[in-house]
Amino acid sequence: MNETPTITLADLNAGDTAITERGGGYTILREVTIAKITATQIVCENGDRYRLSDGRLIGNTDHWTSDVIYPATGDILARYRRQRNLSTVKNVQWDALDNNTLAAVVALLPRKGV
Repeated sequence: MNETPTITLADLNAGDTAITERGGGYTILREVTIAKITATQIVCENGDRYRLSDGRLIGNTDHWTSDVIYPATGDILARYRRQRNLSTVKNVQWDALDNNTLAAVVALLPRKGV
């Protein structure tokens, strides 16, 4: 991550949104909700637990593929939203759309040579 968040992991509270990142040659970002914060852990509603000290997923000792949790701010939030939008576009069943909808999408696309 290239930025220093304006809030830190220690600033998170139950109910806050955070972003998890999984590496290992590919990056998968997920949005999670914090269930509770203990003295040493961040516990997510999905049951995942992360160390409060460094944000690493508890139980995974591989530095390169271990999930990391970040506050949902700035660059990491922008990267998550971009990934989600790209995934949505890739999964559209274009053949199922009517011509008016397709025309509206085409109108939004940049023209070649511009």
